[in-house]
Amino acid sequence: MSFLKRLLSVDYRRALTAEAAGDYHAAAQRYALADEPHKVAEMHLCAADGAGGVEERLRELRIAARWAEGGAPVEQAVQRRIARAMLQLVRAHGVLSGDDLALLRQAAHLFERVGDAADAGECQELCGDVDRAAQSFQRAGEVDRLEQILTRDEQQRQVERRLVDQFADYQSQLLRGDRARALRALQTCVELAPRREYRVLLAELEGRWLSAGTVAVRVEGREIRYLERFPLRIGRAPSCELNLRDPGISRYHATIETGEGSLLLRDEGSRNGTRWSGRRLTAPEALTGEGELAIGDHCVLQFSIAGDRLLLEVVRGLDQGRRIYATTARSFALIGGVFELSFREGLPHVTAAGEMRLNGATAAGTILLLRGDRVACGDAQFEVID
Repeated sequence: MSFLKRLLSVDYRRALTAEAAGDYHAAAQRYALADEPHKVAEMHLCAADGAGGVEERLRELRIAARWAEGGAPVEQAVQRRIARAMLQLVRAHGVLSGDDLALLRQAAHLFERVGDAADAGECQELCGDVDRAAQSFQRAGEVDRLEQILTRDEQQRQVERRLVDQFADYQSQLLRGDRARALRALQTCVELAPRREYRVLLAELEGRWLSAGTVAVRVEGREIRYLERFPLRIGRAPSCELNLRDPGISRYHATIETGEGSLLLRDEGSRNGTRWSGRRLTAPEALTGEGELAIGDHCVLQFSIAGDRLLLEVVRGLDQGRRIYATTARSFALIGGVFELSFREGLPHVTAAGEMRLNGATAAGTILLLRGDRVACGDAQFEVID
């Protein structure tokens, strides 16, 4: 608009009055009616400077950017101011969100329009657009920044390649059975790139890890627990190795532990007592051979001892059919010897004479068991439940 037309324009004069009064939104409306788009952009830029919060400032800057079109010098100055305000807002924010990235791309576009290649390159670098940033720094003659971004890009590419390799190793070993290696690979992924998807997978894998020294499996609907150590605690407490639900059983009812060449049964001061061969225990007694133990009023356990190996089976009570094997030899034969279960550093591993399948896929020679695993060899199979 010419100077004379501006003087004659009622909207322009009212826009000037509103601008002088600091009412930038009213001024922007009048400048729009007076066909002064760069002034509309400038008013929204001024409103952004005085905004009370990040969201309000962001909204004003985006409106300003939409109005700052064209190629006149005064309009380029407004574009440059808007772009710099956008860049400063993102720098102050610190963490790049989706809105920040969109704002940076808009700022880079405005910087390119006004020929400010160096600032455009910075916006593009922050967005992760390395190739365009390198081109911008090259146009700006910023040799040092160009070398720095190319070096960082190569380092990042190396990290990404390692990340891909480690995640593939995690997936492969999780299926093949080397879960310790899978865990290490996934931990490396989190260290290289702490993304939410890696952290979720790591939490899930760690949640499937079993308690040291014990594992419970389900075979043909029957639960069997294996224990590589003594003492073996019996009671209603969840921490007991043989956890029983009968109400007449105390939380920590009785304990079986190793003695001098034998296994000793001790009542832990239970309310309803522990009986062996009809006698209530008043002191620790050595268990030999086989027999029955009465735990409380209603629960009966059948035991069998061979060397340092103990088998307990609930033959009466709420948990009838539950079994627990315990030995200090740290190895057990499962399902008629089809599988061999062993504990290594407290963690349960299984091998088989034939080809094993883990969760439907062919597994390696040795599997570190996790909660929820389904393991099969031929027709024999079991599920890990705890």
